[in-house]
Amino acid sequence: MEIKVLYQHLKYNHGFTLLEVLFVLAVFSIIMVIFPPFQFESIEKQKDKQFLDTLKIDVLYVQNMSYLTTGEEIFIRFYKDNYKVFQDNEIIAEQVYPAGWTVDYRQNSDIRFNGKGTFLYPRTIHIKTTYSEYRIVFQFGKGRFYIAES
Repeated sequence: MEIKVLYQHLKYNHGFTLLEVLFVLAVFSIIMVIFPPFQFESIEKQKDKQFLDTLKIDVLYVQNMSYLTTGEEIFIRFYKDNYKVFQDNEIIAEQVYPAGWTVDYRQNSDIRFNGKGTFLYPRTIHIKTTYSEYRIVFQFGKGRFYIAES
């Protein structure tokens, strides 16, 4: 008797109706239309964070090399669309800014350190991205800097 009921149950339940499938697809497409702009913004912010981390690593590299090497000049120079790391006037690294970035480095476009690892030109560099603004603060009399989101 149970086998007969099970057989009838399987016989009449072969899948979803067309109306059910269309309803689920409509709900799914509405969700896809609403949420991608939020995902795009978070992806762009993650790219910004990765670039700022790379800049932070480059500054620390230049600071360490200035402290460890004598007689060699090593520094970072900012340009309109990129920054370059120089060692004895030879480019050893170059990073292009992401699309939509503007960098305001004010007077001097170089980041240089003395032999003790302190900044020669302490200042604040302003970076404006598509979704955020950042300040990179190089402190006077210290070899430290930080990046703050405005």
